[in-house]
Amino acid sequence: MSRIRWLYRLSDPLPADGDPVQWCGNKGAALRSLHAAGLPVPAGFTITTAACRQYFALGRRFPDELWEQVREAVADLERETGQTFAAAPQPLLLAVRSGAPVSMPGMLLTLLHCGLTWELAESLNDSGVWQA
Repeated sequence: MSRIRWLYRLSDPLPADGDPVQWCGNKGAALRSLHAAGLPVPAGFTITTAACRQYFALGRRFPDELWEQVREAVADLERETGQTFAAAPQPLLLAVRSGAPVSMPGMLLTLLHCGLTWELAESLNDSGVWQA
């Protein structure tokens, strides 16, 4: 049985009929283009616009296998960066940016430093953490 892919890493090829903007939203497509051009972009992945549509179709419930795929992708980021998500002394912290195939300025959230807890910030003992 074929597993539905709810996310793609920047280096993963999209399906042959896949328009990157329709699959990954404008921001995701832009990051994929920069990565493909060999420009330096942070390691990352995009949850597909299909996952968002499915979330709403399921009454605001995540599609089956989405969390498993996110955990696998975060584990890949940990291996790639040599950092562990939300763990001192060099935590892997994520930026979560929403996007859509059509620009919606001011309508979508950006969450920075995902994985940063009060305890982790205290353990880093760096005033720059609090300024960020």
